[in-house]
Amino acid sequence: SSGYYRAKSIILSKDSTKQEANGALNVSELVVLDENGVNVALSSYGSVVTASSEHGTYKSPQLIDGNTDSGGNFAFS
Repeated sequence: SSGYYRAKSIILSKDSTKQEANGALNVSELVVLDENGVNVALSSYGSVVTASSEHGTYKSPQLIDGNTDSGGNFAFS
């Protein structure tokens, strides 16, 4: 086995027993690397992202825009 897996979707969720019940899950960037180390989660590769909610100016597409600086933060709960 190469240690790589195929994924149709990735789900991020928070464990409500570990955080405040109303707290947000903050994610700055989703990175999924292929066998060559290429981030295939980027929107430029056709990836899409949906969220159950968005916070303020931090919109879900920022999760896969390649921007990993703190100003590109994304939050959802």
